[in-house]
Amino acid sequence: MEAVIKLVRIGLTVITERLILIMCLMMSFGLACWAMYDPETNRLITLGLFAILVYLPLMLRERKENDVNKEGN
Repeated sequence: MEAVIKLVRIGLTVITERLILIMCLMMSFGLACWAMYDPETNRLITLGLFAILVYLPLMLRERKENDVNKEGN
């Protein structure tokens, strides 16, 4: 029974991470379209900051999980 619960947890974690990534991609694409419609310095800076601030936590989380997995093996 514990193995089934562990598998379900892993599956939900993978699905959740992928959904977050897809949402980040969609928001970045929408903001890029907005910035390129009328390219101004403010819009391009907003796009760059948004992209960095959205993807940075995802990259740090993946790195942290990889470090934990390496220590566990």
